[in-house]
Amino acid sequence: MSANELDDSYAFMLNKIMSSHQEYKDEQIWAYGLRDERPPRVILSSLKKFNLSHNQLTVKAIRVISRTIKSDNYCRCLNLSGNNLNVEAVTELYDALQDNHAMFNMDLRLNPGLS
Repeated sequence: MSANELDDSYAFMLNKIMSSHQEYKDEQIWAYGLRDERPPRVILSSLKKFNLSHNQLTVKAIRVISRTIKSDNYCRCLNLSGNNLNVEAVTELYDALQDNHAMFNMDLRLNPGLS
């Protein structure tokens, strides 16, 4: 979803994409757990890398997306490079990542106001 000129008006849609992947995977793990089985690998596939680089996202979008980031146990990489993120947006992301132990890569390069 990079370089699509997505702005803050798409924040709820982007959040829905992330949260629906998380909810589906959680439901599948729960359902198979009832039968004391492990889900097939195909069912366990999910959104692991979300590339939102080179769009027009700002702190307003990050506030919405960070709600899902806090509880997402499956997404490993989030690319937000080349957006319009400032120090406030990075603070929001930092706070969200305090509760997330699954994500290990977040690209914030090429954002104005960040060094």
